[in-house]
Amino acid sequence: MSFGKFTDKGAEELTALGYSVVSRRYRQVARVDRPDWQKRMKQAAGRGDMGPDWYRRCISTDVLTVTQDVMRAMTNSRDCLRGYVEPPQ
Repeated sequence: MSFGKFTDKGAEELTALGYSVVSRRYRQVARVDRPDWQKRMKQAAGRGDMGPDWYRRCISTDVLTVTQDVMRAMTNSRDCLRGYVEPPQ
């Protein structure tokens, strides 16, 4: 398991940016990191209907490690149906 870079951002800010928990054991959160994520998923898996949870867990390169308190306040990836969220400029 590769560890994402550590962030000190809070749960609300990370959730607004599209992050959700992909590993409680390693305190990792990830987001759908590209607008054409369904096309990329189809290239990687041969099908594009697996949803944003699978993309965040298996393909996303935007993975962060958070504190235990932040992780507890965030939703699991499987419960988050959000796809790509444009980061603020």
